[in-house]
Amino acid sequence: MGLYNRWLQECRSKHKDCVKTISGNPVDDVMGPELPTRVLDLGASNDTGIVLLESKGERGNYCALSYCWGPQTTQTFLTTRETLQDRLRGIEFELLPKTFQDAIDVTRSLGIRYLWIDGLCIIQGDTQDWKYEAGRMGAVYEQAFLVLAASGSSSAQEGCFVVKPRDLTSLDLPYYTETGQIQGCVHTSINNSPMSLSPMDGPLQKRGWALQEAHFARRSIHFMPGGPTWICKEMHLDEKGLESKSDLKLQKGWDHVLEDYSRRQLTYKHDRLIALQGYATELLKIRIKDMYNRGAFLSGLPGQLLWVVNRSVPKSEDIDEIPSWAWASNGAQKTFATNHTRLLPIVGGRKTRIEASGAFAVEGRIALCHTEVIRDDEDSACDENSSGSGTPSTGFQGMRDFISDWTCQPMFRLIDGFGPETKRFRGMAVFDREEYGTVSFLPLMGTMLWGHLMKITLASF
Repeated sequence: MGLYNRWLQECRSKHKDCVKTISGNPVDDVMGPELPTRVLDLGASNDTGIVLLESKGERGNYCALSYCWGPQTTQTFLTTRETLQDRLRGIEFELLPKTFQDAIDVTRSLGIRYLWIDGLCIIQGDTQDWKYEAGRMGAVYEQAFLVLAASGSSSAQEGCFVVKPRDLTSLDLPYYTETGQIQGCVHTSINNSPMSLSPMDGPLQKRGWALQEAHFARRSIHFMPGGPTWICKEMHLDEKGLESKSDLKLQKGWDHVLEDYSRRQLTYKHDRLIALQGYATELLKIRIKDMYNRGAFLSGLPGQLLWVVNRSVPKSEDIDEIPSWAWASNGAQKTFATNHTRLLPIVGGRKTRIEASGAFAVEGRIALCHTEVIRDDEDSACDENSSGSGTPSTGFQGMRDFISDWTCQPMFRLIDGFGPETKRFRGMAVFDREEYGTVSFLPLMGTMLWGHLMKITLASF
């Protein structure tokens, strides 16, 4: 535990950024911030008792645990309405899952009295309490004195200090005397397991809920089979003191956050928005004039609508209550165009907004077009039927390659039609799930391609 204390003391004494929230507000590491609604009170330094404490505005430093819950059958020690009063009276250490026990031991060794664990500090099965606490979860991890991340464990039963057998390739290398006689051997081995050290390779960072926990932590220790890693705003170190590379940092670009998030797993699909609510709540403290609605920031429209699924998932993963324009309506991994090319707004009286009902409203003049499938041997046909459009065959091929880079979609359609004032529209389209023969579309954004502005549109079918 001495290593953890050294890391902590160096951070506290030298790192000015690590005592600030993302909005720049200071966190009092002496008196501590206002505690979350409920925390585990581990008592004084020589205490062994544990109680669930309703903080009621009390201040103090606390650790927060980030971990994988694991299968439902292993979630045997939670706080519910039925068990709340028992938890307030006391909790037996021996009954807790191994990950909880390890987190308590580390917290006590650091001289910190309070610990926050979601399964014990949020009333499970109480919809009102759960929604309220989920919306504040970004702040809970951001204001924590230290986040303890069981990055190498796949369930609460495994513990923080997981030791998994390493895949070693070993070899005995002989060494010789000056006369050519074998003097002895040097035993060498290579660790073939990339999951032994990097937190990004552990089970925890495959979970959707863990995204905001990692990004908002001012300081964190990640426990992996190959040893612990320290990550704060100014220092990333492994236990040997070597600098460790990590992507577990706050990403201010919301589209980048969403791409990362869409690659992670959630046990319940209806958590898709609520698991990011705490993240969005904290970002709104920076984006004071912005608005957040159904997973999108108003300042990011219409760019945040330009998402494409990387590969299809069963329709059962859709959430019908979420409008289809929103990325969260679909459970597939996604790519956002805004992350892979510089997009420019198309000006000219076009307006976008999100209605209170969730409907996405677009104001502007649309074009009605027909579509047809484009195959590799049809580029020349596109040129021949262009009716003076001036788009060369290589242009369509290049455009298809450009779109493919960020959509990961193998199938495209040629769109061809007339808009207001009989203006000709020609281009390429890619669809997420179904193929459409007719589309009405409104150009909203574009990107520079070969020195010309290529329009990227939002379409209704």
